[in-house]
Amino acid sequence: MKGPFGIGPKFALATACSAVPAYAISMYFAPLFVIPLVPYAVLAVVGTTLVVVGAGFKLLSLLAMLRAKRAGELVTTGTYSLCRHPM
Repeated sequence: MKGPFGIGPKFALATACSAVPAYAISMYFAPLFVIPLVPYAVLAVVGTTLVVVGAGFKLLSLLAMLRAKRAGELVTTGTYSLCRHPM
């Protein structure tokens, strides 16, 4: 029997279990990730922009999927018209 949150907590736990070691490894090998020709501020702005745009697309995909699920339809519009699996 599923709880009130479905399988979301399992995905969150799996994500945390992989994100924590990934973060630790990236901090340990931080000098390898330096791009000397590009200032850090530029990289930070570009990275933040990509994350915000990606989160926006994910939110739009989630909303389209939820609307279609309630209506019992297949999603073929919005971000799903651009990519079969936008999430």
